[in-house]
Amino acid sequence: MILRRAELADMPDVLGMAHRFHAESPVHNWLPFDHDQVRQLVTNAIDDPTWLPLVVYSDGELVGMAMMVLLPTFFGPALECVDLTFYVDPGRRGGIAAARMLEAIVGWAADSGAQRVTIAPNTGIEPAKVIRFFERSGFSSVGTVLQRTL
Repeated sequence: MILRRAELADMPDVLGMAHRFHAESPVHNWLPFDHDQVRQLVTNAIDDPTWLPLVVYSDGELVGMAMMVLLPTFFGPALECVDLTFYVDPGRRGGIAAARMLEAIVGWAADSGAQRVTIAPNTGIEPAKVIRFFERSGFSSVGTVLQRTL
């Protein structure tokens, strides 16, 4: 298993996984998917030290990805590491890919001076299992994500 910061050469794999993620998520799959927007976001994140575009490969296949960003909190200069996406291929869930990604994220956030890591699993994909995974990894549930479709 290879876990590392994404590179431009990963873009075809990342776009393919992003498309599958979008299709799987009942919360997001009715929204438009724009390859160019995803490509631009990942491209910008690759060279920006405040972003962590993370990929996990196993046997040459992309099996997981995450996009994290460092942001100041609303109340002051303390940094928080927030997810934009965290996804593991359905065939690899329950394995070590998610745990390795999370370990790398927490390490990167700490090394970058973040005070906390916030992950909002709001995709509608196996929510109870996802919450259990994060809680077993030391995260606490601190609220609920509410949405209103317009």
